[in-house]
Amino acid sequence: MTLAQENVERCQCGQPEALRQLREYAGRPVRFVLDLKQARRAGADPFAIVDAMGPENICHLHLSDETEGSSCVPPGRGSFDFARLLRTLRDGGFAGSAVIELYRGDFGQPDELREAMLAVQKIQQSLA
Repeated sequence: MTLAQENVERCQCGQPEALRQLREYAGRPVRFVLDLKQARRAGADPFAIVDAMGPENICHLHLSDETEGSSCVPPGRGSFDFARLLRTLRDGGFAGSAVIELYRGDFGQPDELREAMLAVQKIQQSLA
């Protein structure tokens, strides 16, 4: 079991500076869950959140994409730079897992989840 702090928009941990302070005050490694939707909803740059957490400390990802009208759509349907994220995480020592995290109203058919997974896998393979 791994105890990990997630960035949540309505909490202090939704902001990069609070995550940096947590790492400083802990005095030992802290594990994190990076939630892209929560970063967007907090008005925080997801890459600033990654930097504050430290890619090597992130053990799990909650993936979603964004459009102008929504902070949470299936990956591959929006404008988020997943290639940059995956490259940043890989180069920073990330060795965790990921899920595509959407609410029921954020997609239509179950096949959209499979398509999102394939879109992320294709980006990941292109970085190899």
